[in-house]
Amino acid sequence: MDTESLFPDLVGGLAVTPARTFTVTAPGLPRTGPAHWEAVRILTTDLHL
Repeated sequence: MDTESLFPDLVGGLAVTPARTFTVTAPGLPRTGPAHWEAVRILTTDLHL
């Protein structure tokens, strides 16, 4: 799944990348798994408030 295609409005201002390279922006997160996707959901939800 490509994060850029899901959140095109975030691209440009932030380093939004596919999940396999998301650790570049958030090195504390695991590369895969529910915790990773929960963190992505929280991040994107906070940005859209």
